[in-house]
Amino acid sequence: MCRLDSKLEVPLQQWNEKLSKFEPICSLTMLIKKIRVAVYCRVSTPHEDQVKSLSNQISYYKAMVNNRVNWELVDIYADVQSGKNTSGRPEFQRMLEDCRNHKIDMIITKSISRFGYY
Repeated sequence: MCRLDSKLEVPLQQWNEKLSKFEPICSLTMLIKKIRVAVYCRVSTPHEDQVKSLSNQISYYKAMVNNRVNWELVDIYADVQSGKNTSGRPEFQRMLEDCRNHKIDMIITKSISRFGYY
């Protein structure tokens, strides 16, 4: 056990008294850098079961982001289009543009195949 020099004990007690009266001006969550998260969802066809799957994906990932203290939802990007090419997917293109503009730190998606087949 380490003993304090008796000359230090009084100043430390004074500091402890002062610190105990200190009221923080912000919470810990305000000090945490938020990760800007995008959600990308895609289904291949507008069939009823696929649209339901798209809705479920959106709900699931939106809740996932909202449950993380240090995550901030940038946007949800969702396409109903084949994954064979990216040119016909306006939401995918919009998401890429937001990445280029440094608006997104991380993208979450069901599978990397949602980006396309290469």
